[in-house]
Amino acid sequence: ASGLSHGGAKAVIIDDCDTGTRAERLVAFAGFIERLGGLYTTAEDAGISTADVRSMSTVTRFIRNLPLEETGDGALCTAWGVFHGIRAGLEFRGISDMCGCSVAVEGLGKVGMALCELLQNAGADLIVYDIDDEKMQVTQQKYGAKAVAAGQIHRSDADVYSPCALGATLNQKTIPEIRARVVAGAANNQLSDASQDQLLSGYGITYCPDYIVNAGGVLSVAPKGARFNLPEALARVATIHETTHNVLALAKTAGIPTGFAADRLARQRLQT
Repeated sequence: ASGLSHGGAKAVIIDDCDTGTRAERLVAFAGFIERLGGLYTTAEDAGISTADVRSMSTVTRFIRNLPLEETGDGALCTAWGVFHGIRAGLEFRGISDMCGCSVAVEGLGKVGMALCELLQNAGADLIVYDIDDEKMQVTQQKYGAKAVAAGQIHRSDADVYSPCALGATLNQKTIPEIRARVVAGAANNQLSDASQDQLLSGYGITYCPDYIVNAGGVLSVAPKGARFNLPEALARVATIHETTHNVLALAKTAGIPTGFAADRLARQRLQT
């Protein structure tokens, strides 16, 4: 769906909150990746830091996008993609200028924070929520954000609802309460199940599918053998704007929910 010449996958390490065995588990995971002989390549992601990946690189060759130091570029690339997805969603709804628009950002991790900065720089007004009160205070002080109570962010009177925390926030309970015209965020698996895509459409909400909008991380990965270059990575990530437009246009033309449209485009590319 992102126009890359390779597939995608997700690996998870269950740590059981046992910090004493963290290093051992990372090395064991890296050893497993090495035995796959290049069928799977790993990189930084949620819960996995640059230091973790650097440690794993002592065991496996199949590590990509390893920066020289902890820069936060990975989060910036993902946020840059979400920003372009939000732009495309707003444009689809006839809003060409983000200045003066309001965006409700749920989740203020590295990606959520980077997204807030991009949105504020574009002139958007921010509404935020995170389980960490200190993070909300930071966005209030730095970006003039309005913080809301737990369980309320999806109800915000905003142009865009941007889920950037855990998944399944789009469900039968929350969707009827969403006031935003556009949903576009960094979280994985935002729909509690596939039927919620149709429900969003029925409420007139433009859903920008999660795996289209949050693909900035994988799009930022340097071509094989090349060093990571931030400007080049951001240019690749910016293609999310056009991809999102294509998905929304197909959904409208075919009369299908946007998630179905994204799946259709992905399957068409696999068949060519």
